[in-house]
Amino acid sequence: MKRIIPSIILGVSIILGVFINTKQTFKNKLITSQIMIRGRAEEEINADLLEWKFECLTVGDDIEEVKKTAKKAKKEIIEMLTGTGLEQEIDFKVQPKSFKHSKTDEGKNIFTISQNYWIYSSKLNETEEAFRLSAKLSEQGISITSYEGIVYRVKDVTSIEKRLLPQAIQNARIRAEEIAAAQDCQIVGPPGINYEYIELRDKNATNYSMYRDPQLGKNKDQIATTNASVTFTVTKNN
Repeated sequence: MKRIIPSIILGVSIILGVFINTKQTFKNKLITSQIMIRGRAEEEINADLLEWKFECLTVGDDIEEVKKTAKKAKKEIIEMLTGTGLEQEIDFKVQPKSFKHSKTDEGKNIFTISQNYWIYSSKLNETEEAFRLSAKLSEQGISITSYEGIVYRVKDVTSIEKRLLPQAIQNARIRAEEIAAAQDCQIVGPPGINYEYIELRDKNATNYSMYRDPQLGKNKDQIATTNASVTFTVTKNN
């Protein structure tokens, strides 16, 4: 009987200990929550690539003459681009040409050959250089049309984002700590990054790109902004 009593006491102690520990764990779960904060970090950068897309149209009523003129124009455009140090397939690409046949109200044939060019290079890095090329082509009777205009881009967006991301996370942590402190809580554990993206805007612009294109800009002086949605776990102070 004497041996049974200590065993009962020990068993009750174990059960009571498990109950208290379970109750405390359940209590901790009740007072632990998560908050999501958007952190941001900015840096002034200088765009290092120029992008220029333009189209050369050859129009006429004689199909053979139109083909001949289009071929000559293509040759002269490529020679002029390579003459500035640009390399085909590296600094610029010639898109597949398109052909269109139509007729006027009088029944006259109209043949059109469209040839598109795409320059994406750091070698042609000033708008004035592109305008000079356009003027030279015009002097030779070659007319080009640029619908999107000339824009500046950034060659290595990934490195900028990696450089700014830790700053954006820290920015989010500071704000999270302020919110937690106001609720008598503290942050526990590492943060979780839900999503991140980078935006670029011209330095003097007030709005970001509507489509968040990370490289578009009309000026070389730009501001890069990395945004990060960060989740922090907070718990009530004892």
